[in-house]
Amino acid sequence: MDDIARREEVLHSRQNRIDELERDVKRLEETALDLEETLTETQEKNLNLRFEKEGFDLQYARLQKRIQDLEQFKLQSNALSAQLMNQREQQLAEIAEASGKLSADQLTKRPGDTVKLRRKTSKTAQELELVVESLKRVIEKQMVEMDGLKR
Repeated sequence: MDDIARREEVLHSRQNRIDELERDVKRLEETALDLEETLTETQEKNLNLRFEKEGFDLQYARLQKRIQDLEQFKLQSNALSAQLMNQREQQLAEIAEASGKLSADQLTKRPGDTVKLRRKTSKTAQELELVVESLKRVIEKQMVEMDGLKR
């Protein structure tokens, strides 16, 4: 009997070990499934982040292009403004010169002239017409400049 009891004890011990190993296998399989699920979720998040990064890269490239376009526009605008300012100054100088000649002609005295003002209808009218035409050109160019700046 001793031999049978020992055998039963060994069989019982082996059965316990088998049961313990089966539980370990089941637990390891569950852990493996959890790890696979975690891996899948992580890969999905990684893929989403890559798509998001690609979108941000495209947006960044578009913004960089827009910045370059705006800087180029600013340079062109500054150049155009400087050009228009020079034209304006030239026109103002022409107007000042034309009005200076008008005043100088009126104030020039000839010997024997009295202090009375003489009528110079034809020459004065021509000079005034020149001044008016110059002012019209200045106004038109200013209007064009304003329309350009509004756009």
